[in-house]
Amino acid sequence: MQTRVRSALDGRSRKGGAAPPIAFLDAATPGLAAAQLQSYLSQVIAGHNATLISYGTEPTHREDSSETVRVQAVLDVGQKALQELLYDLESRTPYVFVEVMAVQPPSTTAPRATQEPVLRLTLGLRALWRRGPA
Repeated sequence: MQTRVRSALDGRSRKGGAAPPIAFLDAATPGLAAAQLQSYLSQVIAGHNATLISYGTEPTHREDSSETVRVQAVLDVGQKALQELLYDLESRTPYVFVEVMAVQPPSTTAPRATQEPVLRLTLGLRALWRRGPA
């Protein structure tokens, strides 16, 4: 009896757990998927008055599926906007996961301005993609 109940519960969780198609990057190759991710990231950070400094793809990890894209991005973001930026990255579609984050405080040699401090943020991001038409 316990086995039947458990397998019925497992079946229900699998049906409701499927991600919608918009959760994935749709590209023919991993390179095009990384380019789509860069465009998406640029849109999100522009909404928070942040600046993208550098962007590059990273090799997938051994445990990754073949349809995983990993990138590293370095950006400057205001201290107050940091939390909102991270929330937007992980709560919208396509699904983007922040797996590594390093924050550097503003330079102490720079003259103090009345504006909020700008932080240098290095992110290791992972996104999923589905092969679209070639």
